[in-house]
Amino acid sequence: MREFVLYVPRGGYSATADIARGSAIVGVPRADAAEVEVYFEGAIFGQENMRTLADRATHAAGRMAERYATSATRIVPRDALTAVGTFDPLQGLITLTGLDSERAVAVWLGMPRLDPAELQQGSGRAPHSGPRSLRAGRARHRHSFAGRGADRARRHPSRSPRRLGRP
Repeated sequence: MREFVLYVPRGGYSATADIARGSAIVGVPRADAAEVEVYFEGAIFGQENMRTLADRATHAAGRMAERYATSATRIVPRDALTAVGTFDPLQGLITLTGLDSERAVAVWLGMPRLDPAELQQGSGRAPHSGPRSLRAGRARHRHSFAGRGADRARRHPSRSPRRLGRP
């Protein structure tokens, strides 16, 4: 399993304006591309298993690894994002990489100072180990509306939902 780049949005870009504050935003940028495909998870329904930024990154990265059909993905200009670190799904760990990354993540999460617990999966609970954590996140969605929509899109390509950021 590869590492994913963790991003926070830069202000002033419509491509990221509607991503919920505190969402984990992950992607795998291509060196030659002006845009990057990202997947995100904001736990906007208060899911108990997504308390930390790393918990949310686990779900977003799992969807990206599986190319899961979801509305929580889009292609955005690189300039709309700031890379703040990497996420290792096997360890469930975020590693901040820039000088201002800690401050940028704290601001994105709405905290005066970043709580180090945000960077680890589990938040006081025993962390899930290895790729099973990604499978567990996907299994819950297998019977969701999004999953049925993906099946329908495979059978009827004309009904496939358009992804944001693409014409």
